[in-house]
Amino acid sequence: MADSSEFVILLGDEPSEKVTEKTEEFVYLLDAEAGRDNADVAGKVYVLPADSSIVTVMAIYQDLAEIDSTHEAFTIDASKVENCDTASLQLLSSYMLHAKQKAKKINWHKPSDYFCELAASLDFSKYLGLDEGGSASLG
Repeated sequence: MADSSEFVILLGDEPSEKVTEKTEEFVYLLDAEAGRDNADVAGKVYVLPADSSIVTVMAIYQDLAEIDSTHEAFTIDASKVENCDTASLQLLSSYMLHAKQKAKKINWHKPSDYFCELAASLDFSKYLGLDEGGSASLG
C-alpha cells in the first residue's frame, strides 16, 4: 500500500512502459501528451473541462501532476463544469489531501452550481475544501 504522501492512479489493464521511476514527487507521469489543453501553467490557473468525468480523468490527472511539480500555489477554475462524476471528485479530493500535506495553496475559482451541488450531495465538499458558498482556499 502506498504511503499517505504518494498520489498514484494507474489506468488500464496492462502495466505501462511510460511509468517513470518512483520518486518522492506527487505523481508518476503516464503519458506526457495527455490533456495539456486545459492547463495554463504560466498563469497558475487550471480550468477543469466542462465534461469532468471518467472520460477526462486521466487528462485532469496529468495536468494536475504537471502543475503540482512546478507550482506551490495555483487556482482551479471549475466555473465551466457541466458534467462530473465520482472518478473526478475522487481524483480532486485525493489531490487536495496531497496539497494540504505538502502545504500547497490551492484556490477554487467560481465552481459551477452543478459542481458544488454534486460535491455536496456526494459529501465531497469537505475533502475538496469547498464551503457552502462554493468558494474555497486550501493552504
